[in-house]
Amino acid sequence: RSLERQDAHGTNAFGIPEPLEGPVLAAEACPCMLLPLVAFDPYGRRIGSGGGYYDRTLAFRMESKPARFLPPLLIGVAYDCQRIDRIDPNPWDVPLDAVATDRCWYRGGETFPELTWDQLTTP
Repeated sequence: RSLERQDAHGTNAFGIPEPLEGPVLAAEACPCMLLPLVAFDPYGRRIGSGGGYYDRTLAFRMESKPARFLPPLLIGVAYDCQRIDRIDPNPWDVPLDAVATDRCWYRGGETFPELTWDQLTTP
């Protein structure tokens, strides 16, 4: 859902605040999504909480090649200490386009002190 008023939110079954009203947006209609994670590697592979919710919601991205840089832009949000050298992905794992940490950005195996929107959205 789109949050149009800051006070129009409640708590869902998982204890997470979410909008109570407003239009429901399909994932394909979102320009950008921020994803939580437990761990990530510099190539945009992530370990989540194990429920597969994001991978199922974003599975449409895996049907097109390349899977990256299609709407929505997927940005993982993490602390740099959550980075590990390599994650071996499962076939259903949807890669992130970039990861923003407290120290820098990671995109395509490279490290950047900052990234512009154009740098994030260009393959």
